[in-house]
Amino acid sequence: MAAISGNLESFQLVKIFRSILDRKMTGVLTLKNGDLRRAAYFYCGHPFRVDANDEALRLGGHLVEEGLISSTELVELERDERVMGVPFARLLLDQNLVTKARIEIIEGGLARRRLQAAFGWAAGTYQFEPRDLRREEAIIEPIDPIVMIIQATAEVLPTPLCERFLRSFRGQI
Repeated sequence: MAAISGNLESFQLVKIFRSILDRKMTGVLTLKNGDLRRAAYFYCGHPFRVDANDEALRLGGHLVEEGLISSTELVELERDERVMGVPFARLLLDQNLVTKARIEIIEGGLARRRLQAAFGWAAGTYQFEPRDLRREEAIIEPIDPIVMIIQATAEVLPTPLCERFLRSFRGQI
């Protein structure tokens, strides 16, 4: 299957998510809006990892805020991530700084927030690139795309339009 790409418009991301779910696609959906970027990794139609480039939604900053790592450890870990090419969460686990369960909870919440923010984008681009991803690469439990669409819609759309949109999903969750 070839890559799929296009421009983001209002509600386009909802259609993209539905298509990925309905076709049980596996690969990476990259979203761009100006300087903002998201990369959602899908396995059989369900996102199981979401990366973002905005500082407010990075795992390391939240770990520092919660007092789980120091700002010095954050700088060292980010350096090691760049130099060694090892994922940030893997470094945390290898150095026994944070438990896997704690990472899953924090990263799961951040992944949902990263995607929900992108549902509000009225412009930008998207590209879905099929890849041979493994479910065991997941940091978090897969996100239910229908629940994600409904939550994001409830946050982004005006109430009358939201209610009409949500009625179209009745019986699917």
